Amino acid sequence: MDKKGLHDMLDTLIEKYCDNDYVEGRLCNYIEHLLPSALENAKKTHQQREERKQNLTDFRNEFTERFMQKNRYFYSLPKELFLRYDGTHFVIYSEDDIQHQILTTITQEQSLKPWKHKINLNIIKRIKERSPLTAIPESDTIRYVINSLYPSVFSTKNHAKYFLTILGDCLSGKADTNIVYIVSPVIKDFMREIGNYCYTYFGKSNAFQCIKYKYYDHDYQSCRLLRVNNNKSLVIDTSLYKNMIDVFCGSSLRKEDSFRFG
Repeated sequence: MDKKGLHDMLDTLIEKYCDNDYVEGRLCNYIEHLLPSALENAKKTHQQREERKQNLTDFRNEFTERFMQKNRYFYSLPKELFLRYDGTHFVIYSEDDIQHQILTTITQEQSLKPWKHKINLNIIKRIKERSPLTAIPESDTIRYVINSLYPSVFSTKNHAKYFLTILGDCLSGKADTNIVYIVSPVIKDFMREIGNYCYTYFGKSNAFQCIKYKYYDHDYQSCRLLRVNNNKSLVIDTSLYKNMIDVFCGSSLRKEDSFRFG
């Protein structure tokens, strides 16, 4: 309401009780003594409430960031799975267990208890926006993935690392669409499994179309050879399929980073 509206309300009251000395006296007393004090108290109460709200907001944001940094939880949207990264592997994790941890941690910090449910919902929302492809893998994860590919699939570690960078470029959409990687058909079943897991966890289909198993009059300048072992059939460690997200996460490193791990 603007100033004119306030004046009009006051004028209405004065006019209404102009013939009643008692009420008019009470009105004067309210305006002169009670109203200023009441308004000042209202102002202070509002300021205190806003300061408390701001403090809670700051504490909430600080707590959320601290929790997200300390606990490496991720989410697979197509499969609606929560994942926890333990520094070596990504493992499926229960949403109930995550919420229990959030609420238990909040309870230990008394100042945040009034907002515990709002904080819990906010953190779960943040986790659901966190793809495992954005995780920065530890060296143990990289070593596990490379050791699973070498020497069973690739004859050297560098070939295994090169393969991972190809997968990473395909997953991120950064792969040069003009480049074709020619590889032995012996790896075809393995690549089919990788493609299936890629679709299952990330909803990406045909992500690895640049990998071909035969040469079809491709431009020589655009072809790259991807060397694999010449075995008639590859023997893949079954645990690698269980930990396929480790492969995808490891492949998301930049090329220069992936070659730092032995």
